[in-house]
Amino acid sequence: MADGVEDERAGAERRVAERRVAELREQLFVHRSRAIDAAALGELRAAEEKLDEAQRATPSGGGGLILDTAARKDRPVEMMGPSTTGLDVEVRLRMTHVPSATAHLLDASTPLVSFRLKNLVDTARRLRLVSYVEGYSAEAVDCVEIEPTQEATVGQMPTFFPKALREIQEATRASLRVRVDDLDGKVEVERAYPIWLAARTTAYLSVRDPYTGEDVDMTRYLAAWVTPNADEVMKLLRKAAERAPSSFIGYQQDGAKVEEQVRACFEVCKQAGVTYVNSVLAFGAGPEARAQRVRLPRESIANTSANCIDGTVLLASLLEAASLTPAIVVVPGHAFLGWRKRRGADEWDYVETTMIKDHSFEEAVAAARAVANEYEERRALTKRGSSFRRHALDELRQGGVIPME
Repeated sequence: MADGVEDERAGAERRVAERRVAELREQLFVHRSRAIDAAALGELRAAEEKLDEAQRATPSGGGGLILDTAARKDRPVEMMGPSTTGLDVEVRLRMTHVPSATAHLLDASTPLVSFRLKNLVDTARRLRLVSYVEGYSAEAVDCVEIEPTQEATVGQMPTFFPKALREIQEATRASLRVRVDDLDGKVEVERAYPIWLAARTTAYLSVRDPYTGEDVDMTRYLAAWVTPNADEVMKLLRKAAERAPSSFIGYQQDGAKVEEQVRACFEVCKQAGVTYVNSVLAFGAGPEARAQRVRLPRESIANTSANCIDGTVLLASLLEAASLTPAIVVVPGHAFLGWRKRRGADEWDYVETTMIKDHSFEEAVAAARAVANEYEERRALTKRGSSFRRHALDELRQGGVIPME
């Protein structure tokens, strides 16, 4: 009984702390009812530290899940089992929510499903592992040989059909099917798992791994919304170049010339009437995923409105089109733009894209620098990478995160 009372008290304290953090983030990053200064950031830091303490004090309800350890009515069970075949098979669903817009960029390093296979007998086993999302992907196939008494783990991410994904306009239920065959022709395991396919306009910021219970960071895939070759972006870039024709030379001269190019891109967005719209960074997809609707730069230009991520990918598109290296910077509850000050140098500056309409470039830079310094310092102190993520576009492009159009 006492434990139950303590758990309830801890849960109540966590909810109070969550509300306070959300309130402060909205004041600073959404409604902008408070200036971003040392006092405000210090207050936010104290609230977030209190929330961390409250979360650590709240029972987690157990670790990760192995979703197939027991038979369920909604999917077939093993055709045979370890006692029959001498093979222990554990199928682990690793992602319940799939980002349709960027699914083509995912691979086995971010698996949709994984197999743990253990050979219990004294002869080698040759197996064929298959997974696919019915109607939406090709089959992912791996053939493995497991030596006697050994085990192996294999992750798979099926290749999705682009045309099928383009037609997903809202969150859609789908069925992930998996099968393990002995190469002698016997079916060891055949199962189906319900999953969600996100709308094409939705970016997942993180997804929960049902097996480990950990959140997998997906913010690097926001770079897919950075589209430097879009016609609307190129038209805006030409207008920016007209404002400072001698400056648009990429990294050929000093950092001052680079800042002039960033300033011109900021000012041309102001001239185009791009206005910040209040929207919280993450909205509900349940505890399994944190999601955000993201507009493509051409949509933000056409609608003259952008939230923090929209504005960030818009300005990043202009900078990348100008042969500069932008970065998408993500901190808890917010995103803004960074840029590399010199070619190849690990020197960065920042600008707050939510301040395009009503503030000067200098004010937007000062605000972004303050936030970046606060969260970089916090990351160094806590060793938690989630405090400050700076995704450099040149590195992401090399890693295969390409524009979606």
